[in-house]
Amino acid sequence: MPAAPAYQLATWGQLFGDHETRSGVINGADIGRRANTGGGIGGAYLTAPGIVAGDVWVFGLLGGATAADTQNNDGTTARVDGPGFGANMIFIRGGFSIDATVKGDRFTLNTSTPGFTGLRLSNYAVSSNVNYKSEFTGWWIEPTVGATVANTFWDASALDLGLTNGHQVRVQGGARIGSVADWNGVRVESILGLFAYSDVVVNGGVLAVVVGNLLAPTDQNKIFGQATAKLNFDWGRGLSAYVEGEVRGRENVLGVAARLGVTYAFQ
Repeated sequence: MPAAPAYQLATWGQLFGDHETRSGVINGADIGRRANTGGGIGGAYLTAPGIVAGDVWVFGLLGGATAADTQNNDGTTARVDGPGFGANMIFIRGGFSIDATVKGDRFTLNTSTPGFTGLRLSNYAVSSNVNYKSEFTGWWIEPTVGATVANTFWDASALDLGLTNGHQVRVQGGARIGSVADWNGVRVESILGLFAYSDVVVNGGVLAVVVGNLLAPTDQNKIFGQATAKLNFDWGRGLSAYVEGEVRGRENVLGVAARLGVTYAFQ
């Protein structure tokens, strides 16, 4: 990438949608379900030079809202929705980068089960990834590894009903491969990502990364595969956008997602 300016402010926004289907039977009970999640998120970030020449820091603030509807095969339903806010940071030195994101969400849970309505919960997550990008003529590859720690805290009404505060630890790894082309003066970057992740710790009532899919203990230590395809469009003058698709799953679980985003960097 070209050298970043001394300081640069940018704003961005993203719309996202997700569908996940699960099937299975535990102790004779059908635990299958379908979940649809959607929402929007946006924010601003500041790019700044580091102490060492060539180093780059990125500091950002973000906020948005999410809604998820789950239909269980036993006929019950649930809806989780609410706002979320967070901050993130990225450090870049050459091909090496490390990022960290902290995000908190304040959700309301309503279900079709009598008594389980208007429950509130707070979900806090910390995520970090280490990446190294190697560039070649016309293409690049970027291996990545990381982890996410999430904690869920239910309100007093939910605790009285028997729900318990949750704790989840997820580890992930994989690589992104990309290439750049010129489409009638528009710089287009094509990126394919292949990853694997696993929830190595699942305790209590926690929320998955795809908000609304209440994790079952059967997710612990299961390995998921994930593939993403992304197109970045850079029109110059600070304006860029992207579209991204995702497929993920394991045995008895299949999820698909789509994301559309736009960024404007002030010149």
